[in-house]
Order: sequence, then C-alpha cells, then structure tokens
Amino acid sequence: MPAEATAPRAKKKRSAPTAPPTAAPASAPPASAAAPEGGAPILSFFWDLASVDAAKRALAGDSLLQALSRVQRDRTQPTDDLTYTVKRLVRGLASSRDAARQGFGAALIEVLVAFHGAVRVEEVLDLMEGTMALHGAMDGGEERDMLYGRLFTCAAVLRTQLLPTLEAARHDAVATRLAAELLFCYGKKTFLQEMAATLLASLLEQVSAADVPRLLWPHLAPLFAPPLDEWSAHALFLALRLCRTVPAATLRALLPRAPLHEGKLVHAGSLPHLVAPLKSASAVHPRLHCVWEEVLAHLCGDVVAPAPAGGEAANGVGAKGKKGKERKAAVAADAAVDGSLLCMFWQAVVEEGLIPSTLERKFMAFLLLQQALPRLPASHVAYVLSPALMRCLMNALEEHDRMLKPAAHATIRSLVQQASSSPPLRVALVSGLLGRGRAAGGEYDRHTSTKALRQLVASGLDASGEGEAESFLIDHFCACGEASAEAADADVRARQVHASRVWALDQLLLLARASLQRCKARLASKSRRGPAGEAKEGQPKEGKEAKEEGKVGEVAEAAEGGVVLPERSLRFLFAHAFFELGASGRAEVRRAFDARGGAPLDAAAQRACADRFFSLLGECLATLGLAAGGAAPTSDGELELLERVEGWWAQLSSEATIAASPGEAAASGARLLAELRQRRHAAADAAAQRKCAALELFAAHMRLQLLAQPAHAAGVLEELRECARELERGGGKGGGRGKGSGGADEGGGERPAVVEVVTDLLLSVLAQPSATLREMCRQVMRAFADEVDEGVLQLFVAVLEKPLDEDDDDDDDDDDDDDDDDEADDDEGEGEGEEEGDDDDDDDDDDDDSGYAEALDVANAINKAVAETDEEDGDEDEDEEMPEAAEDIARVDRQLAAMVRQRQEQSTAKKEKAQQHMHFKLRALDLLEALSKRHAPPPSLLLLARPLLQLMAKITRIPAQRPLLDRTAGLLRHTICKLPLKDDASIRLRLAPARLVSELEELLSLAEKLRVGGVVVASGMTDAILLLLRAMGALGLLPSASPPPPAAKGKKRGGGGGEAEGAGVDGECAERVVSLLVGALTRFYTQKKCRLHTKLVGEILRRQPALGWRLAPVVVTHLRAARDPFLCGEAAHHLGALLLHKAQLGSGAERLSPHLPPVEAALAELLGRPGLKAKHLAPPLKLAHALLRLLRAEAHPAAARTARTLRGAVEALHARLGAAGARSLHGQSQKVLAAAAQIEADGEGNGGVGGGAKKKQKVKAARER
Repeated sequence: MPAEATAPRAKKKRSAPTAPPTAAPASAPPASAAAPEGGAPILSFFWDLASVDAAKRALAGDSLLQALSRVQRDRTQPTDDLTYTVKRLVRGLASSRDAARQGFGAALIEVLVAFHGAVRVEEVLDLMEGTMALHGAMDGGEERDMLYGRLFTCAAVLRTQLLPTLEAARHDAVATRLAAELLFCYGKKTFLQEMAATLLASLLEQVSAADVPRLLWPHLAPLFAPPLDEWSAHALFLALRLCRTVPAATLRALLPRAPLHEGKLVHAGSLPHLVAPLKSASAVHPRLHCVWEEVLAHLCGDVVAPAPAGGEAANGVGAKGKKGKERKAAVAADAAVDGSLLCMFWQAVVEEGLIPSTLERKFMAFLLLQQALPRLPASHVAYVLSPALMRCLMNALEEHDRMLKPAAHATIRSLVQQASSSPPLRVALVSGLLGRGRAAGGEYDRHTSTKALRQLVASGLDASGEGEAESFLIDHFCACGEASAEAADADVRARQVHASRVWALDQLLLLARASLQRCKARLASKSRRGPAGEAKEGQPKEGKEAKEEGKVGEVAEAAEGGVVLPERSLRFLFAHAFFELGASGRAEVRRAFDARGGAPLDAAAQRACADRFFSLLGECLATLGLAAGGAAPTSDGELELLERVEGWWAQLSSEATIAASPGEAAASGARLLAELRQRRHAAADAAAQRKCAALELFAAHMRLQLLAQPAHAAGVLEELRECARELERGGGKGGGRGKGSGGADEGGGERPAVVEVVTDLLLSVLAQPSATLREMCRQVMRAFADEVDEGVLQLFVAVLEKPLDEDDDDDDDDDDDDDDDDEADDDEGEGEGEEEGDDDDDDDDDDDDSGYAEALDVANAINKAVAETDEEDGDEDEDEEMPEAAEDIARVDRQLAAMVRQRQEQSTAKKEKAQQHMHFKLRALDLLEALSKRHAPPPSLLLLARPLLQLMAKITRIPAQRPLLDRTAGLLRHTICKLPLKDDASIRLRLAPARLVSELEELLSLAEKLRVGGVVVASGMTDAILLLLRAMGALGLLPSASPPPPAAKGKKRGGGGGEAEGAGVDGECAERVVSLLVGALTRFYTQKKCRLHTKLVGEILRRQPALGWRLAPVVVTHLRAARDPFLCGEAAHHLGALLLHKAQLGSGAERLSPHLPPVEAALAELLGRPGLKAKHLAPPLKLAHALLRLLRAEAHPAAARTARTLRGAVEALHARLGAAGARSLHGQSQKVLAAAAQIEADGEGNGGVGGGAKKKQKVKAARER
C-alpha cells in the first residue's frame, strides 16, 4: 500500500481516545473489565507492558489476557476491547520506550494464540503496513523504530506457530508476505540482517520442503546468486538451515553454484570457501553470530529436526527461550562427530582464518572455543586446543595493556566453569593440554600449553579428577625411556627425552600443587569462619544446601579438617628419584610406585625427580601444618606423612636398588627416628614432647637427605643422636649462657647446650637453597625458642658477620675454587627453581674442557713473552712478525678465546659465590624472624639489636649488599624492636638487670661514634635504644610513669623529680641508667665528635617522660650553654617535648617549678644574643609560647613573672632586628606576645593569674574530671 494513503489513516488511529494512567492502578485486579464500554482497566495494563522489569511485564500480559478472555468469551467476532488491544499492541512494537517491544511483542503472541479464531494473522500484517509505513519525512531514529517494529511484528506472527495451521490459500499468502517483508528489512539496514535471517530461518521451518521453491525461493534466490566465497554470513546461515529442511536433490537444484556433498554444505571440499563468509561474521562484534551455532551443529552432528506445527505455541513468552535451551542441551557425546572434518575445519577456519586476522576475529575465536567445548565428546577436545589458538590466548594474558586480556580472562573463567560442571570435559581439557605439550613441535608450543594449564588451574580448575592426568603424565615419563632406545642420534635424542621428562614432571607437580592449594583455601576459609561457623557447618542441612553439597562432594572432608594429599605423585617421584626399579620386582610393588621397567634413568632425570619430590613434600607438609591450626610447631600429620615415606623406603629397599647407597647411616637414622618417636609418645611434659617432635622432624628430613647428600646428612644425624641423649639426661634444660650449661663430656670438658648444637646444625642446613628445609628449620627453631640464650644468638651473629671474600687477593683463587667445588657438592641434592637446561650447557662445555691445559700453558707463555718484550726497546717490537699461516692464526685465536673464557668463568664463579653467601645470610635472618614472631619470643633477642646495627654499618656502603641491609633493617625495626615485653619474670630469668644496663651503655657508645649508615642506621639505633628502655621500664629500672606525690610545705624534692619511686627494684641500676643518659646528653650538647642523633634524644624524652624529667636539668643547662646555636635550638625542642606530657608535671606543674627560673633566664639570654639567625631564634620562641600556655592553663603562681620576662625579651628582639629583620619571626613572636598579654590580663582582676579563686576552682574541677 502506498505511503501517501496509509499516513492519514495511521494518524487517525493514533488520535484514538486514551484514558489517563491514573484511571486504574497497574496492579489493580481487572474485575470491571467485563463491560465492553469499560476500557479504562484494559488501558492500564499497557503501561506495565513497557516496564523494564520482566516480572512486571509478565504479570501485565497475563492480566490483560484474562481481562480479554472475560470480555470475548465464546464470541467469534472480535469485541471492541480486543480490536483496540491488537491495534495498540501492534503500534507499541515501534516504540523505543524502555522494554516496550519485548512486552508488547510477547502480549501480541499470547493474544493471537488465545484468540486466533477472532483475530486473523492477515489483519495484524495489515495493521503493520498501515501504522509503520516509511516515508521521506522521517529522520534516522524514526525510520529505525519503524523497521524494528515491522521485524517484531513478523517475529510475533512466526512465534505463534499459526502459519502451518492455516488453509492453503491463506498459508501461501501469509508466507509470501512474511518473506517479502523480511527481505525488505534485510535490505534496508545492515544491523537488521542477522535478525531478519533468523526470522527467515524460522519461516523455513514452518513451510514444507515442497513449498519452499514455490513460495520462498523467489525472494531468497538473490542472496545465493554469487559464489560461496562471496556469500555473507547471513546467507550462509540460511543455506545451512536449508540443508536441514530441503532434500538433497531439491537443494542441489536451488544452489547450483554451491559445492554440496550429499546434501551437506560443510565438508572437507567446501572448507576453503567457508573462510570468507565466516570471517565476515565479525560484523556483529562483540556477539557471536548465529551462523557459528549452525556450523557447530553440522560439525558435531547435532542437527535438530524442525518442530511440529503448533508444538510450542501455547507457551507464548517462554517459547523461544525454552527452544533455545533444548537445542543447547543436546548431548554431543551421542552424536557421530567426524573428527577428521573437525580437525580440518579448525585448522582452515580458526587457525588460518581467524587467528592471523584482526583483534575482533581473535576475540571471535575465543568465543567459538567456549561454544565448542561443551558440545564435543571428550575424545575430540584435543582438536580445538590448537597451538595457534593457545598461543593467541596466552599472549593476550602476558601483559596488562593487551586489548584482548579481559576477553582472554573471560574465556579462561568460562572454560573453568564449563569443565567444573562436567567431569569428562574437565579430564579431556587437562589431558588435551598435556597431550598438546607432549606432541609439541617446538619449545614455544610446549610452553604455551603449559601456561594455558597453569592459567586454568590458577582460575580454579580442579585438575585432579580421577587420576587420568596423573596416569597420562606418568605414562609419558616412562615412555620417553623406551623411545630413546630406538633413536639413531643418541645425543640429540637424549636431550629431547630429558626435556620431555622434565616437562612431564613439571605438569605433575603443577597438578599436585593445585590440589593442595584448594585444600589450603578450604582450610583458610574454615579458620576465618571460626568456631561458630564450624558449628553451623556441622549441623545437618536440608534442601538446596544439601543438594549443593552433594554436587561438590567435598564438604564433609572440609568439615572434618581432612586433607587429600597427592600421594601417588609423591610415591612416583620418590621411587624414580632414588631407586632403580627393575623388571624383577613384585607386580604389586611396581604397580604401587608406577614402575614401568625398561632402561634405568640417568643422573639428570633422577635429579629432576628428586627436586620435584622435595618441593612437593614441602607443600604437603605445609598443608598438613595449616590443617593442624598452628597450635604446635610440629603437627602429628607432618610426622605421620614422613613416617609413610619411611615406609616406602623400607618397601623399596627389598625390591629395588638404591641409586646412591647411604650405607650404615640409613640404618642408624632409622633407629634414631624410632627412639625419638617412642620418647615423643611416652613424654608426659608438653615441653619435652614438643622438643622430641622437633628432633624427630629434623631427623626425618636428614634421613631423606641421605639419599641426596649422604656426607652432610650423616654428620647431622650423628649430632642429633647426641642431642637426643642429652635431652634424655636432662642436660638441655639449662638456660645459662656458655658451654657449661650442657654438663661435662667424657674428656672432662664442658659440653655445649642442646639448643646451641641444634641451632648450629640448623644453620648448616640453611646453606642449602631448599624451601622445604627452610620451613623445617623454622619449626625446629620455634620448638626450642624457650631456651634461646645469648650463646645461640652469637651463632647467628657469627654467620651474619662472616666476610663475603669478595676482596681477596688473586693468590687465594685456588682456595676459592676448592670452596666452590665443595658448595657445588653440597647443593646437588635439592634446589628450588633450578633451570633444567643446565645439563645441556654442561654438555656443551665438555667439548672445550680438553683444551684447558693447553690454553693455560699458552697463556703463561704469552704473559712471559709480553713481560720480556716490555723490557726491550720499542724498535724491536716492530720487528716481530705475527703468524701468517691460517692454522697458526686459528690456533692463536683458540688460545686467546680460552684465556678470555677462563677469566670470565673465574669472575662468574666469584660473583655466584658472593651471591650464595648473601642468600645464606638472608635465610639466617629469616630464621631469626620466625623466632621473633613467636607468640612468646625469647627475651634474649633484646641483645641482638647491637650486632645487627654493627652489621648494617659495615655493609651500608656496599651496593651489592643492599638486599641484606634492607632485610636486616626491617627485621630490627619492625620485628625485634616491637617485641612484646609483658612478662617481666621471663626477662629477669634470662637477662639480669645489670646486663641490660651494660647493653645500653654499649649502644650509647656505638651511637656516639657511628659515622656511617645514614637515616637507616640512625633510625635503627633509635629504635634499639628505645627497646632497651622499654624493657628496663618493664623491670622497674626507670622512674615511675605516674606523677610524683605532692610534697609537704617546706620540704624539697631531690633530683628534680624524684628517684625511681615505687620501683621496688635495685636502685643502683636505675641510677646508672640515668647517669649514662646524662653523660650521653652532655656530650651531645658539648662535644663536636659526638654523633648522637637529635631524633634519639627527642624520642627518649617523648616516650619516657618520667625519665625525661630526670634528664631535664641537663637540657635546661644546655639551653644556652650548648656549643652552637643549633644545639641550643635542639635543647629548646627537647624541652618542648617534655612540656607536652602534662600528666607528668604534677599538680600545678610542680615538676616544672624548680626549672622555671633557669628556663626564663636561658630564653631571655637566647633571644637577646646578637648574631643569631631566624632559624636559630624560632625554637626558643616556640618554647616560650608553649611555656606561657602551660603556665596559664595550670594557673601557676610564677606565670605573671615569666610573662613579663619573655614579653620584654621579645620586644627587645623586635627593636634590635627592626621591621625587616623580624618579618620571618613575626608570627611566632606575636603568639608569645599574645600569650603574655592574656596572662597579664588574667592577673589584673584579683592580683593573681586565672582571675582569682573562681578560675582556680575551674582548673581544679577540670583536672579532677
């Protein structure tokens, strides 16, 4: 119909009378809607049909349908309400307000289905053409709304499923009109093409295959006129839908230019032609085009037959969503998937078409991976985990600024979510990545698959499954040895086999660690919930909670605190690291340890297995310690796991050969473990049980180290045996310092204490770079923390102060090389983070080792010749001839290269040795930190501050030792100097008061002489001295923190603030402390060479105010007697810090009264001293202001006198400097003058400060409150 004829009609329909929205509430019951003339209630439902709330839209649609049913009843002709409702619903499809299209479209579907006898489909299409006609006066937005309205009208008609029920004539007419309308909208706007194609596909399902060529093909044929390469993604989607509904013969006639094969468009021959149409599907970015769903359905054999006519029509609003869910829920495992076709399609379209293209198409490949994985059977998952796609995914996750990083993270999370809900998919995903890494053509692809697996595991993928991944990796590890025997090139093949084995071991360790991390997360969550959460978790649950727990299957285990350990991986690594399992062993033993027989492993493979075994063992022990709650340094679960490992050793000893036999030390270590285990179970004392458990843990680790480093471990086990005997005799309970605390040995000499021997052994073990051994050392050290004394700390200090041998002479190079060899032997067993490529480098170096001797001889000859030549004349140098023969030149080049290489290796070895030494010291500091963070740290740690400060002063100027300096400063300031000191009895038991005073004296002496270190050392010194003063305060060696009691009239207080009142301890030590500080402050103010930091003095006065008032006479004396104006200003700062503690001043500032006259005189003298700069005058002015404010607040009797004195001094200062000179001091001096004026004004009323008795009463009442 022409637009000119329909426009006035549409305008007339829009002018129909409408009721206001307040005529009836939207939620009111439609009780009065039965009368045809009562249209107001029906009108009210249209407001809610456009709501953004889906529930409100559904309620409004249901209410509207019920109201129309009561009005229409059994009538065959539409009532006025029904006619108006249909018109209003059709018109609302063109509205862009809120969710009008969704609500009106759903309501229209319901109305057409419910009243299909009274409302004809043709009438709806006529209304669409009348109300949504396009004309040239429309702008872009209006035209878009009309086109959307036309599409939604066609969609509503198709969703009713009424088309197959119409008689033939009406069916043909409606089908033709729908096809023409959809193709019209398809050609108008590109953003409507996908929606129009989807509706055309729905139309194809409702038209019989015989009628498609007659009714629909005349309209669809132009879309398929070009070759397949030039089709759009929408045309390809329609063609794939045609393959579902149209027989092969008919389809071949309709698509003569398409490469069909047995009625299918997706086959091996058409894949190159499908790349271009599928790449064009990125036009709907960021969504995935509907064509991909159809392509995957054809690839997976998931082609759903068209639904019967009217099958879902009655469901109305939910019909589309239910049908889509049923299609997605098709089980891919039951379909016949052509694996070869899937592989070819993925390579041609994804790897070669999407991945090398734009970022939008890479993102489309990510979405396609998410769509494909749940549809494929487990055996075909490896096809979609292609190297190109994995590389693209991992590259997107590498840097934070990658544009595809959010999409890659979303893909990883989606894969984890899908795999978590499907155990077969989870196993297939993990095995597919492992298989991709095993069969990778290069190291880059192998690393890519490894990174992908790590990303999935880190995102929450439970890769444990039922052991399929472990079996896969173990089989691959064992198969490498069988394949190596068939290789032609032995060297190359050996390297490849080693790399494959190391990769399998790394993945095995990754999966085991992931399982332990999940256990740790559950245990951490349980500990955060606390006892209340545990009690709630232990109660029986019903309904949804019980169903969710059944799905997870781990709640019971988490509630009981159980931990599932990867024992299979542990057994496999232990057996293959230290034993040679032949084919003669029993079948059950070989099966328990996954022994496959074949050729024995080489040393590199065994070393790799040993490294992973110790690393995984440490992870398991840490998880068991977390499960125990950390109540004891060593948990029973850790000891039980080590006991099981001992059982594996005993089981393998009778069936296999130990690679490196430990000899008699293994049997001796087993007897020691049995004795310690027996003593632990028999011990009644908690402390003795704790120490036995710690020694048992230590001995168990050392016995395992016999398999890796037999020499060192055997010596440690022998020392541990002596420690166990000493503990049994009770000789290790002494807390005294020195070797006499352990008793006398057989020769009459004094034996060291057990704690000293254990600490020495722990430090020797820390030389090995092993995280497992470091954690063991922390646990053992915490168990013996109660007995740590000064002798133990001296062992740590000796390690930290040991020189790094970086500045040795060249004469000691041979000794250094020997030490390097010894350290290399010590580090052969277990290493954290060692590169597996080191063995390859060693193989490369073997070729040049034979020329070392020759190179050294030639180097010596050349050096000798150069020395002789330098002594001769320069003319003779010119006469010497260089060799001209190529062989001679090549020989000289080799010799020079050997010399350069030797020098480089010597330098590298020296640097590595220094770095290893520094790392050893860092591990020792880590052990000290673990000791300091104990809930009850040993008091002897107070004596560790001075040695750490001396160490910091030594290394502060060495840039290479910066990490050691930072770690030492952090340990001192943030851990040791913040030790809790509440139990004074424990301090007195370990440290005598005289020892603390002596340590304070040494620290003060060090502070006065220290000239290096800068702010780091100065801050550490301040914190260390404050720590000692805090400890002395806990022992009562400092003056009391409470204000002094009031003195009787006529009696004076001694010492300007009292002695150590109420201390109840040795007064001699207290007086010695005061004497030390008085001497240090005197030297600070008077001696130029004294390096005491002013911040230290200020912090002492601020944090120990009672002690500060004992030192106040020194500060007051040097307020004007210091050696320079700067120190006079510092004295003013220090005295001001004392004035801030008003609680220590006593009633009426009694402690200040004896010092007030000299302070007044000193301030007046300072302010009147000529030649002082403004920066020197500012501190006295601040002190004067603070003093006046304090005197006024306390209503001190001498306030008026002090105010007059200071006001006169400030006025004289202004007169002397003049207006220009006093400008920088104007603000501070005005404060002093204002405070003095206030005091004088307060004293004018009744002759005293504070306005008489009333003011004093107010001050007294405020103090009492």
